[in-house]
Amino acid sequence: MCTGFGEKPERLWYIYIILQIVFLFINFPFKWRPLEYKGLDSELGTFNKIVSTFYFNSTTMLTSVYGDISPMNSVTRLVVVLQQVLGFVISGSFIALFLRKIFRF
Repeated sequence: MCTGFGEKPERLWYIYIILQIVFLFINFPFKWRPLEYKGLDSELGTFNKIVSTFYFNSTTMLTSVYGDISPMNSVTRLVVVLQQVLGFVISGSFIALFLRKIFRF
């Protein structure tokens, strides 16, 4: 598919970075956003918002959610579930491609 059958695992990094950027815009704490998160406030400074959103996206996509930032409504929960599934697929694909490259099968 998009990974070159194990020959180009760096493409997964590109997909991961693209998803990080997409979810950065989706989860960014704008004052007018329909998504609500406990622990991710719109009163923070811009740099702190970016770092907190990147932190939330990374922990969610890599399945190590700490719980300090959590969804508060149904729409937000659906977005987080989508993000978790995509992160699981990318993480699993990266591990499979890495092992394939090591064992050459």
